[in-house]
Amino acid sequence: LHNRCYCFGGMGVGKTAASVWATEYLFSIGELKKVLIVCTKTTISPAWGDTLFMLAPSRAYTLLRGGRQKRLELCREPTVYHIINHDGIKTCSKELLENHYDLIIIDESTAFKTATSDRWKYMNTLTKQARRVWLLTGSPTPKSPEDAYGQVKLVDPSKVPPFFSAWRGMVMQQVSMYKWEAKPTARETVFNAMQPAIHIRKEDVLKSQPPTFKVLREVEPTAEQNKLLGSLRKQEIIHTKNGSTVTP
Repeated sequence: LHNRCYCFGGMGVGKTAASVWATEYLFSIGELKKVLIVCTKTTISPAWGDTLFMLAPSRAYTLLRGGRQKRLELCREPTVYHIINHDGIKTCSKELLENHYDLIIIDESTAFKTATSDRWKYMNTLTKQARRVWLLTGSPTPKSPEDAYGQVKLVDPSKVPPFFSAWRGMVMQQVSMYKWEAKPTARETVFNAMQPAIHIRKEDVLKSQPPTFKVLREVEPTAEQNKLLGSLRKQEIIHTKNGSTVTP
């Protein structure tokens, strides 16, 4: 219903699936042609890629990851869904702009809470161009009401003052030279700024919650691990520090 909006909800409540279903509906009525999903590096494939594979198997998607040259090549893939990590947009911002995305979905949007960071500036050039922008997060203000500023400015700059200092004055009060506290009205101020929004509560969608959630996440190997893997390929044996050996 809204071109620029928010979806709030913790882990496991279905933000990813809800976004895919909504996106697929917009595709079906001809409202979308190309979508960019911006998320954490660990959720590119296991969360977004897997969900697209399950819920939209007829749609091809491209994971924009790897070295710089590789990412630039992948940006030219004609798939309708492109998925990239938060810091990846800096690597190929020009190529992303040339794709003219109709919708940008930003997962874990608190990564863009600081409107002066390079990451935010590159993201801002993309969201200015896109007609639709959806922000997803479980906790929009994890540390203080100030955290909402950069996120709101990406979605609808008219909802916040042009300068961060003015926003701080709206939601925080100075109690000493170096200490600031949230104003009693801060919650309402943030609530009004981050609209329109939906909030998915765990108790509404997870009727029988397990004591522990098991979630798969991809993690890049360390430099030492990559070195050992290289030795394994070349020499077919690794001698570890504790004296044991590893073979293929």
